[in-house]
Amino acid sequence: MKLYDLLELPIFKESKILTPKLERNTEIKSVMVLEALDIEKWSRKNQIILTSFYALKQLSPDEMNTFFEKMVRIGISGIIVKVDRLIKQVPNWFIDLCYQNKIPLIKVGTELNYEQIILAIYQPILNNQSLVLENYYKTRQRLIPLADSLASYQVLVAEFNNITHYPCSLYLASNSTSYKSKDMPEKMVIKERSPYTEEDSEFVKNKYFLYTLESLTTNQIYNATRIEFSTNNVNQRNSLLVIHKTQKLSESETMIFENFIDIIQNKLQTEYALKQKEYAHLNNIADAILQYPLLDERELDTLLDEVNLNHYKYYQACAFFTTNLSKMDLYNIRAILQGLKRYSIYSEHHDYMIILFNIESHSDQLDSALIKKKLSKYFQKRSSLSIVISFIKTKNNLQTILDECLQALSFNAKIFINYVFSIERLGIFRYFLSIKDPSTLNKFIPQNLIDLKKDNYDLFKTLKIFFDTNKNYKKAAELLFVHEKTVRYRIKKIQGLLDLDLENQTELINYQISTYLLSMEKNNET
Repeated sequence: MKLYDLLELPIFKESKILTPKLERNTEIKSVMVLEALDIEKWSRKNQIILTSFYALKQLSPDEMNTFFEKMVRIGISGIIVKVDRLIKQVPNWFIDLCYQNKIPLIKVGTELNYEQIILAIYQPILNNQSLVLENYYKTRQRLIPLADSLASYQVLVAEFNNITHYPCSLYLASNSTSYKSKDMPEKMVIKERSPYTEEDSEFVKNKYFLYTLESLTTNQIYNATRIEFSTNNVNQRNSLLVIHKTQKLSESETMIFENFIDIIQNKLQTEYALKQKEYAHLNNIADAILQYPLLDERELDTLLDEVNLNHYKYYQACAFFTTNLSKMDLYNIRAILQGLKRYSIYSEHHDYMIILFNIESHSDQLDSALIKKKLSKYFQKRSSLSIVISFIKTKNNLQTILDECLQALSFNAKIFINYVFSIERLGIFRYFLSIKDPSTLNKFIPQNLIDLKKDNYDLFKTLKIFFDTNKNYKKAAELLFVHEKTVRYRIKKIQGLLDLDLENQTELINYQISTYLLSMEKNNET
């Protein structure tokens, strides 16, 4: 109820507003009789204060100013002074204070008692709240049967549109899909955006934002409200955008919107629970396919048929460690990888995920360059993330695929090969995959090379780049940003320290591989 609504009530017909120059659109949500001056302890926002002025009469000017400061801070909607035989007239200085603090002041006569005034104020407030509740339950009665009948989100949006007569759009982050009513304008841009105040969102549990939108096709301006909401399980930013004629929603409309969002959240929650149940079932099947070598051919075919993974002769997997990945990143990475091929199933554990693909031929195998391109932003964000691609297998040796992937990932965590790499293309380095502790590789590396890296890293780096450029002094100098003579000097010095003969192919290959292994250690000094 607004202040101007209050003044229209029959009981206030003989009352007088003592601050006629102040606006009368202040919201009134409750009334309280002033009995004590510690107003900060018992009053609240949008309340109108009822007083005989007797309690205020004894205050000093400083105390009165402090009292008004408290009322402004709380957000008092106005003051009703009831004059009686003791207080015949409200002092001008008090009226001036009301003007200064923009608090409306109303005077009522002795013919009214406190009970009549309080009942007169609360009756329209209670009637409005009753209407809000009535609308809430009417909306719920129309929507719940649809939700219980497993109606689509599009059907729910259409019914919400029928109830409110407002164009609307529902966005669900779980499937990145929008569901729009037929009257929703197209091609709109945001001109203004602001969050609802605490007052506007007092009875809501979701985040409300007031939008001003403009249509690019008609140049028409729209008032809109965007409500953001999530489910209990996943912190996703779902939203409902509603276009309305008024600048802001009424309390009754807000309750209808909250009701609709409740229905959507319950539907999302139910779907999530079903997906979790299905996920657990599929995860168990994937584990059985990948980890239990005692399955006979018939049992394996049954499992592969159940997960729609028995179309072609060949299989290939990719795997990655999930440590330090957020739920959203994990979901997105998995979705991107599964989108590479038509038939796939994944198995997720506490620290890794493996995705198994059914592929038609060797030419249909996973493309490491494509994976690296599609996941580039995740590699930039998580330096520890890497993807390993398995050998191509047939169903008879599927049980070896998981161990191979995990060994390769563990090796790459210590001796970095690449962000995306295929086990098949590792060549001689496949020999090292079975080594559980990559630090033991040092026993294959000449000690004088280990000492060079430790004692003179600049020389070690020069040797590495010299090998990378196929022993080209000029190219190595360019990469090191030094003169070619400097590189020649350094290489000659390295040959002396290592007793290395660059013309001896056996020694050369040994030191090239050893230099490469040392340079790939993730805990190196570079």
